[in-house]
Amino acid sequence: MAEAEANRSNDDQERADRYRRHKKRVAEHQAEDSRAGRDIADIPPIADAARRGLCRLNFRLFCELYFPEKFGLGWSADHLLAIERIEGAVLRGGLFALAMPRGGGKTTLAECAVIWAVAYGHRRFVVLVGAAKEHAVAMLENVKVELETNDLLYADFPEVCHAIRHLEAIAQKAGGQQYQGKRTYIRWKTDEIVVPTIPGSQASGCRVRARGISGRINGMKATLADRSSVRPDLVIIDDPQTMQSAHSASQCKKRLGVLTGSILGLAGPGQRIAGVMPCTVMVPGDLADQILDREKYPQWQGLRTKLVEQWPDATELWEQYLRIRADSLRAGHGGAGAIEFYRAHREAMDGGSRVAWERRKRPEDESAIQHAYDLRQDLGTESFDAEYQNQPQRPEGQVEELTPEEICAKANGIPRGMVPDAATDLTAFIDVNKPLLYWAVAAWKRDFTGHLVDYNAWPDPKRKYFRMKEVPGTLMKRHRGAGLEGAIHAGLDELVNFLMDCEWSSESGSTLRIGRILIDYGWGETSTTVLEFCRRSPHGAIILPAKGKGIGIKSNPMEEWPHHEGEIRGHHWIVARAKAAKGKKAGRETQRITVDTNYWKTMLHERLAYAAGDAGGLTLFGQASDHQMLAQHLLAEARVRKALPGRTVDEWSLSPEKPDNHLGDCIVGNFVAASAQGAVISVRISEATRQARKKLAKAAKAKKAGRPKVRYFQ
Repeated sequence: MAEAEANRSNDDQERADRYRRHKKRVAEHQAEDSRAGRDIADIPPIADAARRGLCRLNFRLFCELYFPEKFGLGWSADHLLAIERIEGAVLRGGLFALAMPRGGGKTTLAECAVIWAVAYGHRRFVVLVGAAKEHAVAMLENVKVELETNDLLYADFPEVCHAIRHLEAIAQKAGGQQYQGKRTYIRWKTDEIVVPTIPGSQASGCRVRARGISGRINGMKATLADRSSVRPDLVIIDDPQTMQSAHSASQCKKRLGVLTGSILGLAGPGQRIAGVMPCTVMVPGDLADQILDREKYPQWQGLRTKLVEQWPDATELWEQYLRIRADSLRAGHGGAGAIEFYRAHREAMDGGSRVAWERRKRPEDESAIQHAYDLRQDLGTESFDAEYQNQPQRPEGQVEELTPEEICAKANGIPRGMVPDAATDLTAFIDVNKPLLYWAVAAWKRDFTGHLVDYNAWPDPKRKYFRMKEVPGTLMKRHRGAGLEGAIHAGLDELVNFLMDCEWSSESGSTLRIGRILIDYGWGETSTTVLEFCRRSPHGAIILPAKGKGIGIKSNPMEEWPHHEGEIRGHHWIVARAKAAKGKKAGRETQRITVDTNYWKTMLHERLAYAAGDAGGLTLFGQASDHQMLAQHLLAEARVRKALPGRTVDEWSLSPEKPDNHLGDCIVGNFVAASAQGAVISVRISEATRQARKKLAKAAKAKKAGRPKVRYFQ
């Protein structure tokens, strides 16, 4: 019995051993199958080494041989110049900005340049930058499609494309992929690809990464399979602005800062990065317009091309053609009559014209110049000039403003807080906001020559540059326990006492005190608080609450407003007593000043444009570097000049992203305060405007009878 038990035990042990051996064999087979599945096997030989060699240093030939379907219309002279510049940037370094007509192939050229640079190992780390990350990702996707599906690339660059095809568009396979038992380190992500590491391949470990210009760009680097580090050495910046950012001076400046700072610094300390920027000029002065300016940015070798280099001489025939075409389109005939008209008069209509790309036209078009006229009619001249000529026209009525550099250049070196010797008056303005009180102090001569003495916010952010929404120390935090109205009241009390206690020294050592302070009371729920503060302040004799009115072209000018007994009328401002309309203080009268802000904002910008030394100009304290934030506030609003017979008005509006403009309001307020103090304005006007004003004055004189007596100030 014991022997039987022992035999059974031996049998069990033998079965267990057989099972363990079976499991081991299965595991080994599975491991072998897995290795075989991960291994990309033998890489095919290069199909045509001579063809590949010819294109190594010839970007044009590379595009023609490997992407014939992309460039089937042939090249224009502009294309050949662009190809030459891109080739130079990739091979030898440098920066190249290219503005071509919409649909001219500039982005496609840039994508092909990425493949060329990586496949030959000309560049190790390429960064694609778009106006937003999704734009750069879309470019990278086009590159990935070519590397996956282009049979000619696969034939001549198997060390690059073979491993990519083995992924079968499944990015998860990249982590375990092997070649000859070693990892390829390939990466195939949405926003980054890494070319497989293959022995002998010049493209091993090359990578392409996609980023948005407003995203995280600084500090890019990567570690290769041999543990060496690599930083970006080529950046493709494709249309780095949106329509909204192009219309914003502050957004253009911010993106230019990223472009010239973070992006061009990607190569690391002491290293230069190569860069190619396909772009489109959307509005005058936008990011692309500035980069293409050879005087301002000569390092970018900007190239600005047009669809039409010279318009035809026969303008009347073309106007007739466009009328016929419009009528035909309205009738549902597709413009057939216009095409017949063009065929009949083509020789005369083409005379004097010159287009950049003769083969750029639709199949139904007779010529490239006819295609251009059709495009311009369909899109409108404004869009056509921007997108196809890269020469956007300033919208009708829009006035060219000073640049930030021109504003900062108004600094005259006088120390902050010091008053010029010739000044006779000091004024101040306080702009009331929920988080902060912005303020500015200005000195004036009687001929309205002004000097900005000092400005800041209260509580003091203790920074040279700040945005209101980012300041940690606000009125509510300074006056904990107080409500909004209480915090503003307390802040005004502190700020006015601070301004009044200061003795503002002149260059010769004498002192001046502020003679007039205006405080904005037009901000929503706080208006009653500001009015009550002004009424009760111990400095009430020199404090005046102020409210701005944007008087546009469709509104009656101030001089035509109804007159009221006791009011004081000045130069585009009126001082009158009025009752508080809301709250517990309703019914109480407070003297206040109403201001035509459109007029005074124009006045401010005109006075900044005066040449140094001219009477009536405005200068700034300190050095140009002190006023970067001020310049942004002053340029936060744009104006459109509108006209009616006998009257012209600049209408100012804040940019869509609503940047800070509070210091601009403070300086405008100081202009009004100076006028109320008696500074005399000498306005430069044209003879036509002078005659128009005479007619208006004559017409107004006939209506004057019966009006109550009022006082007028200059």
